[in-house]
Amino acid sequence: MSKMNQVPSKAVGEPASRRRGRPGAYQGDRHQALVEAAAKVFFDRGYEGATVREIAKEAGITSGSIFYHFDSKEEILGEVLRQG
Repeated sequence: MSKMNQVPSKAVGEPASRRRGRPGAYQGDRHQALVEAAAKVFFDRGYEGATVREIAKEAGITSGSIFYHFDSKEEILGEVLRQG
């Protein structure tokens, strides 16, 4: 294999040179923003009518990102109720 085709490898434990994913424009508390968005969506549509996708849209994130913060819609509801 010629040197041109070789891909340099990183040493084990060496930090990545850049973060993966989109750079975040959001600088606040995303967890709290999700709780507030969920409270609004639950109020407007009811628990059964609300979807994780709608909560994410209201919070300005992708629907899959919610699951970094919460395991389920039920857990989101629990946090909304806990905060009152």
